[in-house]
Amino acid sequence: MINVSDKLLTLMSQCGSESWFEILGQDNLTQDFITQLEKLNTVKQVEQVRLAIENGLSYEQISVFAKPEFSGKKMAQMRTGFEYGLSCEQVAVYAKPELSVLQMKHLKLALVAGQNIDYVKQYAKANIHYTVIIKLHNKKLPYDILVKEHFV
Repeated sequence: MINVSDKLLTLMSQCGSESWFEILGQDNLTQDFITQLEKLNTVKQVEQVRLAIENGLSYEQISVFAKPEFSGKKMAQMRTGFEYGLSCEQVAVYAKPELSVLQMKHLKLALVAGQNIDYVKQYAKANIHYTVIIKLHNKKLPYDILVKEHFV
């Protein structure tokens, strides 16, 4: 049986308890995964995990970003990267707590636009302004992704 702390149950209830009851009832949910979630501190972090599960991401993918050092907004950048089809290796390029949300977003979009992973890694540094990174994907993304990214 899966044990869930009161703290995590409270966070879960604040971001959609109906979905969580269904998620907690899944056979493939492990105590290790719950233990990782126990480390999260905010409703926005837990909400990103819920969205990831609802969108069919694997626990391996979720474990890349379900960490307390990432804000909910940073977790959203990693979650949507997986939803766009990026691999764990590609998302790991920008899964760095020292990067800003805007840096992460534009590194993700460069990878989605088809840029080489080794090339993009050169720009995954805290001291590189996001406006420089934008040039890596400028005019190379489909319209539907650009519209979605306006809201992420």
